Amino acid sequence: MRITPRHMILSCLFTALTAAGALISFPLPPFPGKVTLQIFVLVLCARVLPPFPAFLSALAYLLLGLAGVPILSMGGGLQYVLQPTFGYLVGFLAGVPLASALYRARALRMRPALWVVVPGAAFLLCTYGLGVPWLGFIMNGVMHAQMPWTRIIATGCLLFLPIDAVKVALAEPAARFIERLAGPR
Repeated sequence: MRITPRHMILSCLFTALTAAGALISFPLPPFPGKVTLQIFVLVLCARVLPPFPAFLSALAYLLLGLAGVPILSMGGGLQYVLQPTFGYLVGFLAGVPLASALYRARALRMRPALWVVVPGAAFLLCTYGLGVPWLGFIMNGVMHAQMPWTRIIATGCLLFLPIDAVKVALAEPAARFIERLAGPR
């Protein structure tokens, strides 16, 4: 697939929006995590852009954060790889192009209910599938917190899954709105 200037501009825009989405957050007491808008923005990115430009957007966000730009939800810098939530960011790199490819799959487009649900579910599966094990590794292997895996799964996945499912669902009407604003390709 050819990457157009429009794809590159949108990719850069989604990188900036992901950074803004990470900084717009609120705590979820009494749990240690925060709710951000990153997932909403990244699923929106996957819906609007083809897989490679969508991946480049997520990669640029992560690389900028690791380079020290304080755009990740808890700052930035190379030491961020030791944050318990770093695995979720790596999950974004896998989830964005997969969701984008699924949004473009002809078989799913013929089934509108699946076309809306499957890409978002695949994105969340990648995000949690890489994020939760990293959370457990950092909590137990690095911080020696001796946190049981049931608690890691509960606080690292089950607690946030309903909120993230809502963000994924809201990305579809937002994408349609953006496509109407952007006009024909």
